[in-house]
Amino acid sequence: MRIGACIITYNPDLSVLKKGIESLMFQVEKIIVVDNGSNGILDLEVFCKSYEKIHLISLGKNRGIAIATNKALVEFQKQQYDFVLTSDQDSSYPSDYIKNFKKDNELLQNEDIAAYTPIFFDENEQCYDKIIVESFFFMRSIKVKDDFTDVFHAIASGMIINLSLLQEIGMMNEDLFIDWVDLEWCWKARYYNKRIVCCRNLTIHHK
Repeated sequence: MRIGACIITYNPDLSVLKKGIESLMFQVEKIIVVDNGSNGILDLEVFCKSYEKIHLISLGKNRGIAIATNKALVEFQKQQYDFVLTSDQDSSYPSDYIKNFKKDNELLQNEDIAAYTPIFFDENEQCYDKIIVESFFFMRSIKVKDDFTDVFHAIASGMIINLSLLQEIGMMNEDLFIDWVDLEWCWKARYYNKRIVCCRNLTIHHK
């Protein structure tokens, strides 16, 4: 199983980006950083060259989240990766994040899972955020109780996408810029009867 990660950047704080990259460095085979026209692109280039596993794609201007994400997904497809973790520039991950994902993937063994998503632990509130699930009246938010929960949609950060299903589902909608990109892709996956599964043991801390 080949697993990569893509991080979309726009004027990143390099100290924060470093924390996120180093949290994934020994968990994935490769990290693709796609930059959306940062002012400090030269500093970012130098930063990325200091890591053997990082490949930087510079778009030259801010072309939006969907285009940037698709650039990375296509590159990983060409290199025959199986899964890609999508991430914000300010997210970092526990050392067992990918290890836990592998366990979940082996346990579920479901070819119809388009993406695995985490739950977020709010360090300020000291509790887990709610997730969005389907309901009789459309959708509702609930607290996570089970190890695996099918969700209505999820945000991109920490999502692990099954590349084998992209041909059927399609890529991120490039008509969208920032808002709705990740949610719309989840809705599209569900339209094609694919699952978006929240895994309780995939946890990201945030404030």
